[in-house]
Order: sequence, then C-alpha cells, then structure tokens
Amino acid sequence: MRGFFRLIGRLVRLAITLAVLVALLCVGMNLVVTLTTAGDIVSSEKADAFDADCILVLGCSVYADGKTPSPMLKDRLDTAIRLYKEGVAPKILMSGDHSGQYYNEVKVMKNYAIDKGVPSEDIFCDHYGVTTYDSFKRAKDVFVLERVVVVTQKYHLYRGLFD
Repeated sequence: MRGFFRLIGRLVRLAITLAVLVALLCVGMNLVVTLTTAGDIVSSEKADAFDADCILVLGCSVYADGKTPSPMLKDRLDTAIRLYKEGVAPKILMSGDHSGQYYNEVKVMKNYAIDKGVPSEDIFCDHYGVTTYDSFKRAKDVFVLERVVVVTQKYHLYRGLFD
C-alpha cells in the first residue's frame, strides 16, 4: 500500500511540473511575440507620418441582427474612420469574416463607415479575411498594399504583426 501512495505522489509531482513548464512556455512565447513586434506599433497620433496606402480594419464579431458591430468592432471602426478623415490614408480596407449567408462582418463594417460619412468608393472589402493571417496576406497579395495602418486593439496587434 505504501508503494501505491509513493506512486501517486510521484504522479502528482510530475503533473505539477508539467503544468508549470507549460505555463512558462506560454509566457515565454508571449514575450517573444511582444518583444519582436513592439517596435512596429505606433499610436494613432503618429500614424499620419506613415504615408500609408490604406487603413486596414481587422474584423470582429457583429450582433445577431446582422447590422450592428460589436463594441470591439465599433471601436476599431471609429478609430479607422477618424484616421481616414484626418488624412492618414486615402482608402480603407475592411477585412473580416463572411463565411455564411447570414454572417457578414464586412458588410456591417462598410455600412457603418458609410453612415459615418466615408464615401463608398474609398472602402474596399475583403470578404475572406477570416483570420488575422489571411487579412494580412490578402492585403499584400490580393490588394497589393505595401504600407498599411492596421486598426485593431493593441493586444491583437502584437500577434497580427508576428504572423
């Protein structure tokens, strides 16, 4: 019986050690991503000096009514619209998920920007920006953009730029 409890004790210690190692790995990966991309992130106030081709807005969820952006998406859109009106870039690229007949982030994003005074002809839509990687890759390869100002929340920028 004593051997059984020793075995259980060893298994518990092994499980704890593995959990700590996994946690350290996650923290380490986050540090690598953050430290290698931090230099590429500028505030919206400094974005006007970037001479961008376009403002890229990364998609986010929309409400079930199919017309209303979530608070996080609304924040991104409001920032992009402000930057556009300040002359940071002449065009806006809305990139998001349009994976089904009844789910279309890009349409909601475009309609929101038009309602806020952005001309339709200055808005391009990427209906296949399902992931951050897709949005960046398609902005470069499909829309042939070289210099973009990416609008999203700061935590998302690190990962997006690392992709």
